[in-house]
Amino acid sequence: MNFKRKVFLVILGGMAIMVTSILLLSQAAYRMTENFIARKEVLQTFNHARALLAKELDHLRIVNADWSVWDDTFLYMKHRDSEFETANLQDDTFRTLQLSAFSIFDSDDHLVFAYPPGPASLNESTVIAGMRAAAFRDGASAGFVVEDGAFFLVAAHRIMRSDDTGPSLGTLVMSRSADRSTLSDMMSILGSEISLEESDGTESSRMARVVVSGTGGLEAVGSLGSDAPASNINVRVRPETRTILFDKQAFIGFIAIGILIIFVITGLILLLLDRYVIRRMMRISQELEGVAVSGRHDRRVTVDGTDEVSRLGSVLNRTFESLEKSYEEIERGKISLEHSLDERESMFQEIRHRVKNNLQVVASMLSLQADEAEDAALAEAFMNSRRRVIAMAFVHEELYCSDSLNSIALRDYLDHLSALLRVDLDPDSRIGFDSEIADLGLSIEKAIPFALIANEVLSNAFIHAFHDDGWTKYPEKRISLVLRENGEGEYVLHVTDNGCGIGSFPSSKGKLGLTLVSALSSQLNAYSSYKKRTKGGTEYSLTFKPGSQGC
Repeated sequence: MNFKRKVFLVILGGMAIMVTSILLLSQAAYRMTENFIARKEVLQTFNHARALLAKELDHLRIVNADWSVWDDTFLYMKHRDSEFETANLQDDTFRTLQLSAFSIFDSDDHLVFAYPPGPASLNESTVIAGMRAAAFRDGASAGFVVEDGAFFLVAAHRIMRSDDTGPSLGTLVMSRSADRSTLSDMMSILGSEISLEESDGTESSRMARVVVSGTGGLEAVGSLGSDAPASNINVRVRPETRTILFDKQAFIGFIAIGILIIFVITGLILLLLDRYVIRRMMRISQELEGVAVSGRHDRRVTVDGTDEVSRLGSVLNRTFESLEKSYEEIERGKISLEHSLDERESMFQEIRHRVKNNLQVVASMLSLQADEAEDAALAEAFMNSRRRVIAMAFVHEELYCSDSLNSIALRDYLDHLSALLRVDLDPDSRIGFDSEIADLGLSIEKAIPFALIANEVLSNAFIHAFHDDGWTKYPEKRISLVLRENGEGEYVLHVTDNGCGIGSFPSSKGKLGLTLVSALSSQLNAYSSYKKRTKGGTEYSLTFKPGSQGC
């Protein structure tokens, strides 16, 4: 089976998983939507039912309020007039008001009048006692009450004058039975089943809840009364309903079967991918890693079959062959380049060596010429030129001896130069010399002018600092050479002595040297200065930027 067919099978498996997932999701969405619509409908029906029941309760509350703020009722409570009972508190009156109970309590919550006469469980109800207390305190209270399995609409109001002035002399309580006939008119209007049930609690008498049945086996349950929050509604499934439970079980089974199918198909796809793709790709990956670790370009990956993975292995093998040929060519070019670099380095070293030898020959010729000169000034000029030539020769010698082709180490160079000048200009070592030289590399372009400046300044110090009577005047004769960084990316060369000072130099001597120092400082883009020290002697400073070291 080629790779395309394997991929085709994988795609078919993925499509099967997708279709199954879509079916599951659509079934779940349908169930959720159906439940949402049924819930919304039953909530709307419940709100309508509660509005109708609230209207009935409001009607009872209005009647109760009219009787409670009636002046005749207030006078009855004040004088206990029996004529009020004869004229108003009769059975016909209560039947006209559709009342199942009518009670009057004084301010101490003692029963004054009760209908029907005799013991009445509503008057002893703790819920209604609480409503009486609330009415006496706040003015009015109303709600649904269940007593011994019977449901009642109850309203309580404190007894006041018609102008709502007191003091309150008691509480008037009216109740109306909420039987099936009371709810039938509302059921016909709403087209839904409406019933009442007891609220949760342990007392025999407590507030009642309204139950409204909806579609899909749902029903809404909530309290009704002056203290009942409008949002306190519970939607539940009717216990006797079996359709929803059956659909739920079927839905759960459908989900379980779908998940099982997904796992089976996914497992088969993973097995196929592992056998025909993943294992082979891992083998190729391991062989490639072996090539990378070993560094051997003659190794190849295993090719089995004619599908796309096999073709990938063949392409990799051809790539390795090309890389092997390229590597061989690179190695040959590397060897050739190394030979060329060696030849170039040898040539430069030979050139440096020959330049140094030629300069040494020129220095020797100048020394011979100075020996033959009869004029002392002319001989000194030849010797000064000889020292300048040697200073340049030392630069090429340092290049020849160092590993670098284009830079010298100033510490080695200045030590070498100062040692030569001390031997040449102070053979008896009568002048003390000390040095402190930073580790700095300087390119050949800057090394030559720097070498000539250092030679000129040191020569002037050895020759002129202690001339004439200076040898006896300055018993502690000393020359110091310092090269250090100034912290601003620049280096400063200091040459100091404790001799006679620059103002005491003979004007006919050193003039060419000072001119050379000034010209070479400009070539280095450096700042140079001679000054007389306050403690005696001369100080020369050369401030320059070395640039990239070794360049």
